[in-house]
Amino acid sequence: MVFNYEFLVYTLVYIFGFYGCWYSVYLTSHEYMNLSRFVSLGLVEVREFLPSLGRWFKYITQDVSMNGEWNNLFKCLSYCSIVLLYLPISIMGSLFSRKIHQFSRIIVSTTILWHLMGMHVVLSVLSMTLFFFLVGWICGGYVILVWTPAIFLLYFSHQILEKLLLKQLLSFDVDTARMLYGSFYSLHLMALLRATSLGLFLSERRTTVRETNEDEGKHSQNLRRMQPHFVNTLLDALEFSFYLPTIVYGPLCNYEDWHNFIYKKTPPLLVRSLGRFRRLTLFHLTGRAVRLLFAAAFWSFMTCTFYANAILSYPVYLDMKLPKASRNPWMERGITVSSRTLWSCLNLAGIGFYFFHTMIYGIPGLISDTEQFAIETVQGWHSKAKREETEHEKGKYDGQSLCLVVSRPSCVFRITLFTEMWRTFDRGLYNFMFVHIYLPVRGSLPKPENSTTLSCLALILRSILASSLPFLFVLLFHGITKANTIWITINIIQFYLEKFIRWSDKNTLLGRKLRGPNWIIWRHRLLGIFHATSMMSSLTGLTFFLFEYEVGMAFVKHILFSYGGLIHFIIYYGLYFTDLFRAKLFAYHGVPFGVHDAPMKKE
Repeated sequence: MVFNYEFLVYTLVYIFGFYGCWYSVYLTSHEYMNLSRFVSLGLVEVREFLPSLGRWFKYITQDVSMNGEWNNLFKCLSYCSIVLLYLPISIMGSLFSRKIHQFSRIIVSTTILWHLMGMHVVLSVLSMTLFFFLVGWICGGYVILVWTPAIFLLYFSHQILEKLLLKQLLSFDVDTARMLYGSFYSLHLMALLRATSLGLFLSERRTTVRETNEDEGKHSQNLRRMQPHFVNTLLDALEFSFYLPTIVYGPLCNYEDWHNFIYKKTPPLLVRSLGRFRRLTLFHLTGRAVRLLFAAAFWSFMTCTFYANAILSYPVYLDMKLPKASRNPWMERGITVSSRTLWSCLNLAGIGFYFFHTMIYGIPGLISDTEQFAIETVQGWHSKAKREETEHEKGKYDGQSLCLVVSRPSCVFRITLFTEMWRTFDRGLYNFMFVHIYLPVRGSLPKPENSTTLSCLALILRSILASSLPFLFVLLFHGITKANTIWITINIIQFYLEKFIRWSDKNTLLGRKLRGPNWIIWRHRLLGIFHATSMMSSLTGLTFFLFEYEVGMAFVKHILFSYGGLIHFIIYYGLYFTDLFRAKLFAYHGVPFGVHDAPMKKE
């Protein structure tokens, strides 16, 4: 009874505290002097809304800071509506042979991409695909020859694109130029990672073929039999690289997953954690489309109501050199804002970051799943065998279909630990790093009967290196700057701290004792502190990633340990108990570590 009462109090603290802090952001956003400063700096724009409904609806103000990413996303999607022409051609091509389907996909994708972005973009994707295809094909076993040019191109991507696109973008207005450059940059990175995955897959597969042939002692005969056909593999690679639904923003798909999906090979165990099993029916696809429309409308409303990004970005446009005695750089720069409000703004900025990626990953995923559903349906109309095969495959997975594209990010209100966010936010990039970086560096695990002290020590060192390299790759992917370096450093510390606490919970006497029924109350109290600390650390790191070094340092020096930080620590402490209530009420098994008293069932 004591725990239930305490649990209810913490849940109410979270609910009322959370929305109370949001209300403080609303008041700060619409305070007259603050709003006038935001408008004068271009952080907030006044837009015409519904003039026919009267003066109350004639104009609306909207947060357009951070280069207006949210509005640019919808501009880009309006330009890309021509992509829908891809679907009927791909569906009709699937009724013929595999080669005709491949050619129809490649031709229509390159034509649409040429029309939308120009010939240089098509040539860029084509050249990277051919280069890494040849490197992987010729240099089997030498993955360093694939990684070296990939890292070089990744490091100099920004400089290369600036030189290629600068003259073309000068003819557009500022907003359109930003939108186009962001689309070009994203497409370039996605194409580079896809080409790298292609090269690594070909290099590793040819090594496997060579080793298998040597073991059998029939090198020449088996090499001809097992060697993949050059032209067929090249067509697969071009189809993979120019797959239109995910070519610009992603989500990223590894070539191995593409190959297994196209040729209907047994999926790896990691597939379920990537969210690739989904129900493909007209009802479910329509429901997903409605949810995406609702998410877009909801966050557009939020950007017109709460100017969280504008408040946090405000000091960037002014001199940030402050005396050491300064307590609030924002107030000293002319806007009335408390530390509690700044923490709430940071929370809203993180939620906005989630909604942005929900759209750029959710829309391509919906288009891809619609294509798969339509192809399966049309093929089922023309062939009874195909229809029975599709139904048999769905029967294996409880009526769900294995989809090509990974799922969108997990709900931000269900994630409080960094390790959960690391796995479930950008699932495509996580899968790329897991397959191509973590597993090769860690190597195979030794058998328990063959393990020695030296082999265990070597395994620990390899595991640490394998876990650290993906963070360095993310730093390279986003650009090596002071702000990003601090962000990655905070993430690495969180990652290893959470892994250590998980290990302690399973392997130490204190951890086993706290799992007992007599100590369950204290277990949840300690886990609440742990989750709240992790949440605040993640948001602090996000400050550097979203708002650059100056704002991040100002936040750490003057806001992090203020009374606003204490209030939000209590709120996030209550969030843990709210998640606990939701897990027990709805039997939801996606809540982070510590919520369930019993271990989760393996899927």
